[in-house]
Amino acid sequence: MHLYLAAARCLFTLRHYIYVKLNRDKTLHAPGIILSLWVAFITQRIEMVGYYLIDKKIVYNIDHGEVFNLNEPEVKVKLSNPAAKCLQKLIDAEHQIVSPDELIDDIWGQKGVIVGTNTLYQHIYILRKHLCSLGCDKNIIKTTPRSGFNIPQEFTIEPFQDEVEYVKQEDHQEQQQQVEEQPVLIINELPKKKTGFIKKRSIYFMAMVFILIIGSSIYIYNAKEPLEVDYTLIGKYQHCDIYGEDGKLTLSYIKSRIDTHNIQCNNVESQSLYYFVNTEIKRESIFLCDNRIDGNARSNCKSYHWTGYEN
Repeated sequence: MHLYLAAARCLFTLRHYIYVKLNRDKTLHAPGIILSLWVAFITQRIEMVGYYLIDKKIVYNIDHGEVFNLNEPEVKVKLSNPAAKCLQKLIDAEHQIVSPDELIDDIWGQKGVIVGTNTLYQHIYILRKHLCSLGCDKNIIKTTPRSGFNIPQEFTIEPFQDEVEYVKQEDHQEQQQQVEEQPVLIINELPKKKTGFIKKRSIYFMAMVFILIIGSSIYIYNAKEPLEVDYTLIGKYQHCDIYGEDGKLTLSYIKSRIDTHNIQCNNVESQSLYYFVNTEIKRESIFLCDNRIDGNARSNCKSYHWTGYEN
């Protein structure tokens, strides 16, 4: 478990650096795009290992999306997929507030599904209700108006041993008798087998992490397929070669968005401009790059994002 946490911390730090770089500096390079995707994949696999213990009483099984009380492991509540992802996101935030937009984007937006804040609030309500039914305080998930949601500091969150054996209260006397009759088998043999299994599992998991990291490095330095495979050259405006999804938009519309948002295409040297649009959520993005995004050179891009797509 300590190996899991160490690997997770390193990758979470790297993912946070990439996030800050993209959103604050507005600077984007082709290798950075690829690396961010690989880091997201690796950290997702780490996040899906084991259990968490919430408020010293509620166990969250990440693999199965289930929660149950530590004292009543036979009573399990199966969370919906959005509720489970929401709980995982709040756990990963480590008591920090997570905005509704971030939750919606991570849970639904990345799949291209359009939902409103009402849907998110419904899942938060159901998740809170499930946790309360298992013995949690109603304030386990705090709502901060105009900010978002978090698990307050007074509710502890800690990784839990992923190989757990629970003893039901009604079987306690019977198992106690077995311990007295077979002390050598129970006390001496079982922990050795269990420790060996966990040790092997840790080694296998760390090997997987390192293989993925090496693979990501190889992919970054060998990626040659340009973005133009999916985005064709639509036309030219001032000194910008404009690329977009063929058949979905017109050059005149993109020109209007460039002028509206004061995007400079009047540099002496030719630049590449990539236009992206999600009509379902009415979100538009433009990447203005010194070079083509093809993996062969630093693209040195600036990104622009806004909502309010006009068709």
